[in-house]
Order: sequence, then C-alpha cells, then structure tokens
Amino acid sequence: MFSYLVVFLLTVCLPFSSMAQNRPFNEVSIVALIITSNGETPVSTSVTNTLESLDAQTLTANAPNASEMRSILKRFTSAAIDTDIALVYFDGAVLKIGDREF
Repeated sequence: MFSYLVVFLLTVCLPFSSMAQNRPFNEVSIVALIITSNGETPVSTSVTNTLESLDAQTLTANAPNASEMRSILKRFTSAAIDTDIALVYFDGAVLKIGDREF
C-alpha cells in the first residue's frame, strides 16, 4: 500500500515541479531516503525499485545505528538541496538508536 502511495504522490507532484522549473518532465530530479528499522523488507524493496525505475537517487539505511544515521542524513540533505523532490520513507514501527526509541 505504501508503494502505491509513493507512486501516486510522485505522479501528482512531478508534473507541477517540472512546470515550475520550466524544464521538460523527464528532467525532474528526485532523491529518496529509505530507512528500515529491522533490515530490508519486501515493502522497502518495492519502494526502492519503484523509485529507481523513476531514475531517483535512492539512499538506503537498513537498521542503522546512530553513526550510520547521522552519515546517511548528511548525504541525503546535501543531495536534497539541488533536487526537485526529496522523499523520506520509513519502514518500521519504531526507530531505535542506541537505547532511545523514536
């Protein structure tokens, strides 16, 4: 269901983004961060494959620790500055970093 939501949102948002930039539709840039709490799941794999089929730059963090999370967030924010669409997809009920749950 989540992959359908992502595809729907991209379908709705991409045309408006390209019109605002006065660029052709196929030149829209997308960066996505996929975060899982317990490792890769079929749903996160499906979301990743869908985004990659749209030529999105995808960054994946499977069950990251605090250091890995900071690193991937820095990479994502630096990539997101120059893109038209930036997405974050979290696949999990709770994000646990060390002893803290978010």
